[in-house]
Amino acid sequence: MLSPCDERDVSNKEKYRLRVKDVDIKEGIFTWVSLEPVINPDQALAVIHMAHPYVNFWKVGKLNHMKEYERTVDWGKFLFDAETLLTKLGAKYYIKNDLRAFSIKQ
Repeated sequence: MLSPCDERDVSNKEKYRLRVKDVDIKEGIFTWVSLEPVINPDQALAVIHMAHPYVNFWKVGKLNHMKEYERTVDWGKFLFDAETLLTKLGAKYYIKNDLRAFSIKQ
């Protein structure tokens, strides 16, 4: 049985959540993560890389309603990097429309 961690210790809380997801996967429970709002693309990519063994499906979106900060982020690059990583990991995913709008038109 898993025991909860002290809520004040963020790193332990995240480790506990991943342990729960691991149990879910082993029990055949479908798991998904909605990764939004993405504020820091590098952190979001690190979460994908760290948590991918425990997640069946990803939904990825971007930060909204903070226009000044949003302009400082290269959302097209994040979209490319996220899709590249998710594809490399063999992950199933959905890119939310607000982020999809930054895809390069071919």
